[in-house]
Amino acid sequence: MEKREDNINESLLIAYINGELAGEEKTSVEEWIASSSENKKYFEELEKTWIISGKISPKPVVVNTEDAWLKIKNKISQPVVEVKETPVFKLSPWLKVAAVAILLVGVFGIYKYMNSSVEQMTLTAKNEILIDTLQDGSVISLNKNSSLTYPEKFADNERRVELKGEAFFEIEADAERPFIIELNNEAQVKVLGTSFNIEEGDSTTELFVKTGKVEFTSNKSSVILIPGEKGILNYATGEITKAKSEELDFNETYWLDQKLDFNNTSLNEVISILEIIFETTIELENPAAGNCVLMTSFERESLDQILQIITTSFGLEVEKKQTGYTLKGNGC
Repeated sequence: MEKREDNINESLLIAYINGELAGEEKTSVEEWIASSSENKKYFEELEKTWIISGKISPKPVVVNTEDAWLKIKNKISQPVVEVKETPVFKLSPWLKVAAVAILLVGVFGIYKYMNSSVEQMTLTAKNEILIDTLQDGSVISLNKNSSLTYPEKFADNERRVELKGEAFFEIEADAERPFIIELNNEAQVKVLGTSFNIEEGDSTTELFVKTGKVEFTSNKSSVILIPGEKGILNYATGEITKAKSEELDFNETYWLDQKLDFNNTSLNEVISILEIIFETTIELENPAAGNCVLMTSFERESLDQILQIITTSFGLEVEKKQTGYTLKGNGC
């Protein structure tokens, strides 16, 4: 800043503002301020700057006015820093929807984790048949080399298990919680209360219903089975078909109860069933004897005992060979 007159300068004005002047010097400054509007404006701006700088003392103090003025000039020359408000981040409607979706996925993941923490139990039958009762009262009979996996406690809306191999199920009725059996080939069986047999093979799974009603479902098809019906799932096609009536032998659970019931069954059909159950071959010397009709039941008899009864009934003879059996005679 330049001097406003020869004897009035910024240092003298600052000394006046600080109350350091007296006598002629004080009078001189006051007269200078009052002499023009320009001087008054200049003085007021200087006084305002000095007040902002915090240099005014409530009582007169001795200061180096030249040094003080340099500090003021430095303050004035510094650039004004603009204070900007921090913008508030606002979610767009789509981002809000995404945020809610992420939250729901997280909650669902926690739910799945909590439910997956339920301990899984496994029943395994190795060299003998295993019979056990689940916590809902259902009775499970596992054939040899089969296993059943199930939760220690069933869920509130279903009873889900997983079967590998063959088993006979006697399901306790519960309309609120269907019993669901998952199979290795991504098929499942759903029931409310019934009894049935499931056998998994290399290329098919067979389900035979003894009592009640069963829903047999795969990725490609679904069938409802009633007592005496059998559903067959073909692994290659994923299709489930019902067995034809002439293909049913009604002895699907022999492995469990050792019972065979033949009711007006031809000898040819009887032989086919015996070959499957006892894993052997039985030949008829006279093919015409295959038309003979058998009506009887067997329970826990050996194959030799069964064949002895059959040949006696039809007037045949049985010859045991290294590879199987031959039934000789005309029969009937």
